[in-house]
Amino acid sequence: MELRIVLDTNAIFRASGGYLLSYAISAKIQNRRGDRNLQLAWYLPQMVVDERRFQMRKEALALKSSLKSYEKITGQSLGVTDESTKALIDASIERQVQQYNLHVCQCDARAVDWPSVISNAAHRKPPFDPNAEHEKGFRDAVILESFLQLVASTAADRNRYRVLLVTGDGVLAEAARGRIAGSDHAEVLETNEAADSLDGLLSTLTSEASEEDVRRLQTAADTYFLSKDNKSGLFLQAHVQSEIEQRFAEQLSALPPGADRRENYKWVIVRPPSFLRKEFQHVWWTSRVKVRSRALRKTTFSDLYRVRPSDYGETVMVAGIANPPPIASTSAVFPPEITSSGFLTVEAFAGPVSVPSGSFTVSMPPVPPSEQVTREGASRFEVRWSADVNAAGAFENPQVEVFSFIETRWDETLAQQPG
Repeated sequence: MELRIVLDTNAIFRASGGYLLSYAISAKIQNRRGDRNLQLAWYLPQMVVDERRFQMRKEALALKSSLKSYEKITGQSLGVTDESTKALIDASIERQVQQYNLHVCQCDARAVDWPSVISNAAHRKPPFDPNAEHEKGFRDAVILESFLQLVASTAADRNRYRVLLVTGDGVLAEAARGRIAGSDHAEVLETNEAADSLDGLLSTLTSEASEEDVRRLQTAADTYFLSKDNKSGLFLQAHVQSEIEQRFAEQLSALPPGADRRENYKWVIVRPPSFLRKEFQHVWWTSRVKVRSRALRKTTFSDLYRVRPSDYGETVMVAGIANPPPIASTSAVFPPEITSSGFLTVEAFAGPVSVPSGSFTVSMPPVPPSEQVTREGASRFEVRWSADVNAAGAFENPQVEVFSFIETRWDETLAQQPG
């Protein structure tokens, strides 16, 4: 049997970097090559490829201002243009499509029921999101049609092919399930952890255990690793948190650019565990652990109070990271200093100052040192463990076998960096 896996954009998305696929998905594709028990084919709808192309171009072009500054300082032109950037990204995407043997599936516009699509858009029916403030759903509609056309192309050989849509979009998943209702060779995997969920599904399909047996065991394994009330389980018994902290101290302390320190504030178990394999009465599992983190930067006096040259005149706007405090009854006058960023940084000494359009005063009470959260993120780890299943179906004789670091991903900057 061949399993054709269709990946939505959110299943492959990277927060940053010049890669078409996330690290987890690309590793999954590499590791599953040559699987004798199940033939896999990985599909990207053309709309998904184009959406990633747009995201990559946007990120690359945002870096051009830094290159311009470099050229200005060094006097050396790098010759980077919008056109050359787009061409390089197109070439990079094509290389990665070839590297991972991806199939790009086109949407045949002639086969789409456009009156139905238009009606769904007008009435905000899935895949159009009824709760979105602005229109959301056309790209998802095209992705859905691409998936359905692939399903239809394999219908005659349904015993040979199975088609799977992997998406983290609940509205798209709902629409897809409705359209494939009654099909016995197509299904939808709705998940925000695409690589992890695929692990469990693929292991189930290649195992001697039935899918029903795996589901039953998976429910028991979920609470065996950590109970629902977080008060018992292998996670606590084997001191998994302490092991991860000791083995991966470097990864748990790594900082994103612009941060002074990191705070790991919450440990999360990704439920349920993924089934790996079963040999007689011994079963192997993989549990995922997320460590949620925040990156912090120390704020200084001048970070909190900034004025721009454009603010000269009758009204001076004091802008910064924090809202400016109320004007004090006694005003102090601070001379500004022009910085390379174009800000006037208010320094902590008194004295009148004249500027091209007049004088101004800024009144500020003392401000204690503080920290600013610049980014939120999470580090992901994998814990491979196994246990025996007794006659009553309960787990016993557990063993934690492998600890692995997967990745740390930081969200977009939460607050504007100074300068």
